[in-house]
Amino acid sequence: MKIKEWHSSKVAISLKAVAFNNNGKILVLQRLKEDYSRPMGWDLVGGGLDKYEDPTEGIKREIKEETDLEVTDVRPIDITSFKEEDGCFTVMIGFSAMAITSNVKLSSEHIAFKWLTPEEILNLDIPDIYKKFIRSATT
Repeated sequence: MKIKEWHSSKVAISLKAVAFNNNGKILVLQRLKEDYSRPMGWDLVGGGLDKYEDPTEGIKREIKEETDLEVTDVRPIDITSFKEEDGCFTVMIGFSAMAITSNVKLSSEHIAFKWLTPEEILNLDIPDIYKKFIRSATT
């Protein structure tokens, strides 16, 4: 691919966190019924990286925006890339993080949350990459 073609293509950087509470459980969020991708599905907390934003600061911001949680011990655990249905090339960075409290206050982007064990989450209908991130964070 020519450089000019690559720079004109749509590229996104997505951040996801395996966020633990002090009981070793992981936070999952339920998507809206109207969501364009996996409506009503369970999700790890996260979102898109803002232009010129440090990825670690970006995942902290996303966690705060979506759940009102503060986190510590944030570290990258895995990375993957894939092509979306709309042709966008997405790079997804997985992080682990420790929530200071378990007092979640959801934003308007999700309708429910649960703190689950890794085993419980791996039995949910979630994308394989999330399962890979969870395995990376718990081994």
